[in-house]
Amino acid sequence: MTSHDYKQNAYYLIYLIRCVLHNRIPAKEKLDKMDLSGVFAVAKAHSLAAMAAYALNSAGISDRDFEDEKNRSIRKSILLDIEREQVLNGLENAGIWYCPLKGCIIKDWYPEIGMRQMADNDILCDETKMSEIRSCMEGLGFTTKSFGSSHQDVYQKLPVSSFEMHSSLLEPRHGEVLYNYYRRIKERLIRDKDNKYGYHFSNEDFYIYFLAHEYKHFAVAGIGLRSLLDTYLICKRFSDTLNTEYLSAELSKLGIADFEKQNRELSLKLFDGVSLSIEEKEFLDKFIFAGTYGSFENRIENANIQGGFFSKAKYAYSRIKLPEQTLKEFHPFYYKHKLLRPILYTKRLWNKSQNGSAALKKEVQQLASYRTKSTRNNSFRTKLKRSAYKISNSPFSKLAKVAYDGLIMAEYRVLSVFWSIKKGSHTAKADREKVAKNVTFIYKSFERQYMAKRLFRNIQKYYPGAQVIIADDSSTPLKINSRYVKVIQLPFNSGLSYGLNRALAEVKTPYTFRMDDDELLTPLSKVHEELNLLEEHMEIDLVGIQACSAPFPEKPQKKAKQYMRFDMRNAPKPLIIPHMTKLDEEHYVVGKISNTFLVRTDKYKQIGYDDNIQRIDHHEFFYRAAGNIVSAMDTSAFVFHYHNWFDRHYTHFRDQTAEDMKYIRKKHGNSY
Repeated sequence: MTSHDYKQNAYYLIYLIRCVLHNRIPAKEKLDKMDLSGVFAVAKAHSLAAMAAYALNSAGISDRDFEDEKNRSIRKSILLDIEREQVLNGLENAGIWYCPLKGCIIKDWYPEIGMRQMADNDILCDETKMSEIRSCMEGLGFTTKSFGSSHQDVYQKLPVSSFEMHSSLLEPRHGEVLYNYYRRIKERLIRDKDNKYGYHFSNEDFYIYFLAHEYKHFAVAGIGLRSLLDTYLICKRFSDTLNTEYLSAELSKLGIADFEKQNRELSLKLFDGVSLSIEEKEFLDKFIFAGTYGSFENRIENANIQGGFFSKAKYAYSRIKLPEQTLKEFHPFYYKHKLLRPILYTKRLWNKSQNGSAALKKEVQQLASYRTKSTRNNSFRTKLKRSAYKISNSPFSKLAKVAYDGLIMAEYRVLSVFWSIKKGSHTAKADREKVAKNVTFIYKSFERQYMAKRLFRNIQKYYPGAQVIIADDSSTPLKINSRYVKVIQLPFNSGLSYGLNRALAEVKTPYTFRMDDDELLTPLSKVHEELNLLEEHMEIDLVGIQACSAPFPEKPQKKAKQYMRFDMRNAPKPLIIPHMTKLDEEHYVVGKISNTFLVRTDKYKQIGYDDNIQRIDHHEFFYRAAGNIVSAMDTSAFVFHYHNWFDRHYTHFRDQTAEDMKYIRKKHGNSY
């Protein structure tokens, strides 16, 4: 799932949650747009699948994945309630004070049972009686998973019960301010009326601790949408009854007043259906892409490492190293004997590899690839795209669109000179004539007719007399006066696949070169060389070249690497020739290549496109082509791709992919 699709599915999930909160049935037109498998993947990552299931049920929809999550959550909630009552009774009988925390309380503020999916129960206890608590828990049939190594001991019981018994709320590693604030929290607790040893927070202190706990995760690895939902329910429950002066003073002490304000305002707007500002949407993105418990990517990013070996090694050491105060409290032997601490850290790493091997492997992989991600996320290109997004939604979008197009065309002309020098000799007249005689260029045009006309002129420059077929479904008919072009005018917004099929049906030459209207041939596109390759290698049916994108076109060899991983193993048929079979120094057999390729027309027509797919035809085409035709790629040839970042009108249509995804998933199932 692309980040764009993930975000879209997250917004659909938020809509479903909002329906539950306000007791509304989801609108049919909204549900029809949803790819439920995609929404489920996001909902599961944010521990909100059970709540979303309730929304779907209200609309008469029973999806197996959602239903399974809901039923599991209800069962677990019931079992945890039963176990928690026994645990609290055991602590009462043992004379040990306790205070249930966070989810134990908040879950009851959700509209229905099981809506808040629980991983475990957290209970704050008397730190002087942790051994007695262990005896109590084991007496109730729990197995000790962790004891005495941190501020929380972990106990588990089959089938689903997990309890974390806290000797303190935070550790020194969570920050000196937070740690010191909660060191003597017992003094702030209020004794329950019905229990001799049970305690609870005041409403204000409950909210403050909830925020401190969320901020702890937000600042390190991030937190997900459920945290915003918890915030919303707390704010709605307590409404205007909280002592705002006390809250303001305490939150300022902890340094989280700004976080509280942002968090509260976003949650209330989000789940009450109020439009968000650009800044609020950017803040929401941090929750959407984090998941319930954050991500290793966020953790590494927030650690501010530089990406080099020593910086990564320092980060890895920081993950197993313990603060002095933690060593003093939980590992006094190693606190006194510093030279022996490597033994402790080795033990910690070993335990992590045994009990959390999948998580450890994932974090190591994220750390190893961090240099590339960091460079990309902080690159000038990324910052420019963010700025372009803001401008494209401003009154200056039209002016920016024209200015950007002018700059990109200037770049193309300058780079073309460089590429011509790099190529050396000009394409021979015989080669140009051969292409014009045997190849028809086809592409689809939609609301970018100036690009369609520019590409036609570009093709004629490199291969004079070549036939061009354009399928256009713009609101205004495309007109080009030339005997070398045929424009097929289609109903408005007919879709990419529909248009390409109509253009392909008109091709009479033995070969077809497929392009997009926002591309231009370059001196290094080498269409004539790809034609020679297909004539020499009868076993190859299609050869693709790279699409290097403005304003910072990468080397084609680098672009080619992204297609080296598409072996199409999940396709219905295996590849006829193994993936990455080498043809020569620049050509390799692959399962998928870019949307710019030369192909045998008869083979192309055999595969064709699915008219029902409007925009995201690319992967689906090669998914069906696998095992039927043989595709290869040239790692050195490329076209110049120059999508206009400021074209808000075109982008509005291009981003409408939900229906396509829903259709494709239904058509091909989970194997796709």
